[in-house]
Amino acid sequence: MEFEAALLSPGSPKRRRCAPLSGPTPGLRPPDAEPPPLLQTQIPPPTLQQPAPPGSDRRLPTPEQIFQNIKQEYSRYQRWRHLEVVLNQSEACTSESQPHSSTLTAPSSPGSSWMKKDQPTFTLRQVGIICERLLKDYEDKIREEYEQILNTKLAEQYESFVKFTHDQIMRRYGTRPTSSMPFFDVQKRLGVDLDRWMTIQSAEQPHKIPSRCHAFEKEWIECAHGIGSIRAEKECKIEFEDFRECLLRQKTMKRLHAIRRQREKLIKEGKYTPPPHHSGQEEPRS
Repeated sequence: MEFEAALLSPGSPKRRRCAPLSGPTPGLRPPDAEPPPLLQTQIPPPTLQQPAPPGSDRRLPTPEQIFQNIKQEYSRYQRWRHLEVVLNQSEACTSESQPHSSTLTAPSSPGSSWMKKDQPTFTLRQVGIICERLLKDYEDKIREEYEQILNTKLAEQYESFVKFTHDQIMRRYGTRPTSSMPFFDVQKRLGVDLDRWMTIQSAEQPHKIPSRCHAFEKEWIECAHGIGSIRAEKECKIEFEDFRECLLRQKTMKRLHAIRRQREKLIKEGKYTPPPHHSGQEEPRS
């Protein structure tokens, strides 16, 4: 072999295994020539190989050479991978431009299957959409938990507030007598219409009690805290209207008394003369 001749030094005792034969080439051999000898006749009998002398040029590769060889192989592999990607992209472009044309394609190599495995399953936009959806679901879950905890805390505070208010009412008004008549008793005695008139008469309190609307205030608060604030808007409407009308009547009466005092003062000073119909006199007809 040629590489064996190059590796062996001229002074080596080994000889060539295959010596070139002189004569015509095998392709131009005449038909009447003898057949060539078998391959086993050309191979010499096995002999023991002697170790190479110390001065021989045959050496093992150094670590630096091994590293350079590996680096070259890796760079070739990277170029091959890049070439595979370019070829796949070009094939995809040609298939999109010519969907109806029939082309012969070679079977996919193992490298192409590796490239398909390395391709991402989702794009960056799809990953962003998935993350936004997960964050929204987590936010909704946290909001539901927060509202549930908040409603529980508010219910506990409302119960404590109702209990505290009831204790305050009982401490303030529990031992104090009231002279106000029940609402339905006043309605029955006076015969007033419930839709048109309210029981202002039942708001009359003894002179010892400073607040005249104390009875309606007590009834409305007890009704509101007894059935809850939501139902109180409908069920305790009568008590609230009584209380509001009582307060409005007090304000109106105070304003009316002030106007009357001012009017009497102006009449005494002679700055104002009331008309005849105000004093009960009728104007003379002409």
